[in-house]
Amino acid sequence: MRRLRPSTARSSSSLEAILAEPPAVPLSVFRRDRPVPPTGPSFDPAAGGRLEAVLGRLAAV
Repeated sequence: MRRLRPSTARSSSSLEAILAEPPAVPLSVFRRDRPVPPTGPSFDPAAGGRLEAVLGRLAAV
């Protein structure tokens, strides 16, 4: 498992790049620094709904 995940440094630099130049679209999904269309087979609307609910609760804290 350790070999498959990116290093913390790489992940933080990827996130830093996205935050420095945010995508123009309101919903952006990235995998290994590449945009993934949120309509493809990897996107699960039910999982997205659960994530939205969790983020809403976190934002309310």
